[in-house]
Amino acid sequence: MASLFIDRRGTDLQLRQGCVRIESAGSVSTVPLSMVERVVLSAPAAISSPLLAELAARCIPLAILAPHGHRTSSVLPPACGTDGARRVAQYRAYLDPEWRRRWSARILRGKLAGQLHTLSAAAQQRPELRQFLEAASASMRETARRLAQSPPPPLPELRGIEGAAAAAFFGAYARLFAPALAFHGRNRRPPRDPVNAALSLAYTLVYAESVRAAAAAGLDPLIGFYHDLHPGRQSLACDLCELERGAVELWTWTLFRDRVIRLEHFHVHKGRCLLGKAGRRSFYLAIEPLLEQTGKRQRRRCLALVRSLDRQEQDGWEFEHENPDS
Repeated sequence: MASLFIDRRGTDLQLRQGCVRIESAGSVSTVPLSMVERVVLSAPAAISSPLLAELAARCIPLAILAPHGHRTSSVLPPACGTDGARRVAQYRAYLDPEWRRRWSARILRGKLAGQLHTLSAAAQQRPELRQFLEAASASMRETARRLAQSPPPPLPELRGIEGAAAAAFFGAYARLFAPALAFHGRNRRPPRDPVNAALSLAYTLVYAESVRAAAAAGLDPLIGFYHDLHPGRQSLACDLCELERGAVELWTWTLFRDRVIRLEHFHVHKGRCLLGKAGRRSFYLAIEPLLEQTGKRQRRRCLALVRSLDRQEQDGWEFEHENPDS
């Protein structure tokens, strides 16, 4: 077991001799914390303060998913290591506009590379859509060339470039799904269709994994470079999540394509499309390998960032799959 998903209302979680004691509906079970990499609460539950402290000490993130859209989901990050100098270097980089531009351009190139891979994989399986998928890919490659210019554009321009690329991607990506799913592009807060509901849930879990990777590397997950500071947001984790969006989007499409989750697994509550319990069970089982691979990639990226901060320069390393033309 790598993920501990708590999906039953009224579950009580306690720390017992290095294990999580789980009491729910009169039954009791225990899970060794050595087997747990992340905890996800998707139903109202009670969790003891000793268990919270132990999760933080073991660098295990706790993701709390919002019920029925009454609030946004949140992640309680683990402790950020013991090297204060590393975080001082991170803060110094945040105050450097040139650093932020260069980092942000790399983040976006990595995001585009992942999404281009998604469209390429889809084109092989949906040849009838090849024309639309290849047209979007060509537009995104042109965007990637703009991101490769030196020096990179200012942050506001980079965000405009990202928006144009996202419109091209989702215009093509939406064609992959059955019309009954009513997916016409990205929407959130709340997600209004099954595909957006699945994407939002997957992004939340990847976000939790990114918080964990940043904290484990001794970085401050709150201080990103592309995403501005915002109360309650782990902006560095948001930066890192951009690099996983293509993988999440490809995985989500295959989830619906293979009917692991289906339209009947969803319902609408006060304008928010929600995945029901049967669908969540299938979803959580299916996402485990994706989270494992995401964690490995994010840890490598955070270590690369640490090395770069130690040298106070960004030359000599790249994000994996950064080159969209490869």
